[in-house]
Amino acid sequence: MPFAWVARHPLVAAIAALRHAFARHLARRPMLAYLTVFTVAGLLSVWVQATPTFADPDSFYHAKMALLISERGIFTQFPWLQFTVLRDSFADHQFLYHVLLIPWVRLLPPLLGLKLATVTFFATAVTAFYALLRTWGVPRAGYATALLLATSPFVFRANLAKAQPLAFAVLFVWLILLTRARLRWLAATSFFYVWLYGGWPLMVVLAGLYAFALVGLAPAGERRAALRRQIRSLGAVMGGILLALLLHPYFPYHLQFYWNQIVQIAVINYQETIGVGGEWYPYPALELLAATSLASFVAIVGLTLYVLTWRRQAPRTGFLLLATALLYALTLRSRRNVEYLVPISILFSADALRGCVAGQPLQPFWNELKAFLREQKLFLAAVVLPLLMVPYLVVRDVSSVRGAFRDGIPLTRFAAASAWLRANTPPDALVFHSDWDDFPMLWYYNSQSRYLVGLDPTFMYRFDRVRYGEWERVTTARERVRLYEIVAQRFGAQFVFVGKEQESMRKLVAGNPGFREVYRDPEATIFEVSPVPAL
Repeated sequence: MPFAWVARHPLVAAIAALRHAFARHLARRPMLAYLTVFTVAGLLSVWVQATPTFADPDSFYHAKMALLISERGIFTQFPWLQFTVLRDSFADHQFLYHVLLIPWVRLLPPLLGLKLATVTFFATAVTAFYALLRTWGVPRAGYATALLLATSPFVFRANLAKAQPLAFAVLFVWLILLTRARLRWLAATSFFYVWLYGGWPLMVVLAGLYAFALVGLAPAGERRAALRRQIRSLGAVMGGILLALLLHPYFPYHLQFYWNQIVQIAVINYQETIGVGGEWYPYPALELLAATSLASFVAIVGLTLYVLTWRRQAPRTGFLLLATALLYALTLRSRRNVEYLVPISILFSADALRGCVAGQPLQPFWNELKAFLREQKLFLAAVVLPLLMVPYLVVRDVSSVRGAFRDGIPLTRFAAASAWLRANTPPDALVFHSDWDDFPMLWYYNSQSRYLVGLDPTFMYRFDRVRYGEWERVTTARERVRLYEIVAQRFGAQFVFVGKEQESMRKLVAGNPGFREVYRDPEATIFEVSPVPAL
């Protein structure tokens, strides 16, 4: 046996004995196992979050929304974005998330509270994932959970200060209820999810795939009964979603918002026409494979086991295979879907292993597999070499997440420039800013001014395509002849804010006599717009 001497080494044997003793201890005390998972996930998240930065500008938006809801309650107009469809018809599609953030941002410094809330929600999501595995009777649930924590795209996305980590936790609980047909709780969880996060159409898709798999893979004599059960489950899901939509605090404004968010941004996706957020662009297949190398390897193993033992596999595993295939295709189109692809693919692999060894001890199966690989001269390539690569891949991937957060947006980004605007401009002054991604930071530190575009450029493009084109030409320094006319007359802006990344725009504005520089720091420059001459 290759490297058999390693297994016989006293230190290796002692470590293995400790691991088995700890595993038995956790098996006798399930709550301790959950607490261990929560603690490990929380510590990982603390390590990732322990930087004076955010990895995504929307973090500032969420902190501000929680503060404003606590002060004003529900508001259905968003005057801070004057040239978007949100100005007169605003809906907070993450309303419940912002409500849950209120204690964190009110009792603590808001941005610190947001970080600590994200740590808690991330640890909750990972614990819910572990609970899902345990509920399904998946062997070695801790290993699958560790794999989730070692896959950088998921760890990165689930640590963003957004609704995602809490949405993952609810989704994993929802999958438990779906597979156990707990109809009332299934409806209630579906309701809760709609108010929490705008990604609720995924629940409809997953519920439909689950019904299709369970009815299609059921024995011929049981399909009618399976169909009746799945109709009830689908009814519970759809009933909860429809009730949530009808009773939503932002009804009916949220319907238009969902049309823009789900259809215009997610489905149509104007990436070929305008510069949408990076998460909406395709995830190249090779890049996706490299970023999820461990999870992809395990998924390939899971698919192999499923094909070899498909007669013993449960219909639920077939559902997870369908869901993995669909999410893989969606991820190739929009990279943000990787946040769902990773956990669902791991669930599929773990459930395929469960079906493969169902009714028999795991150790004999492992012995048979090793014997088979040795006979085929594949043991070294299929087992030893991948295992030797695991530590390197884990360290590489987790470190990359920490690096992405460390190199992110400082918590004080535009704080000084916003303070100047707040102190030196009249209320409701319109600021022409150089990038739609500047808005969350500007708004967080100065909500007395008005801005042009934010959250997603599609909202401006849908509001007025002509003005979007004019704004885009100015911010990319391609508009020289009509610069003052566009800024002062077409938009009616009183000030121009230019971030340090838009140096070409800054030079263009500075060279035009219609603008006067009034503020500059290492992050930004502010110009005052000369009044339009009276006719």
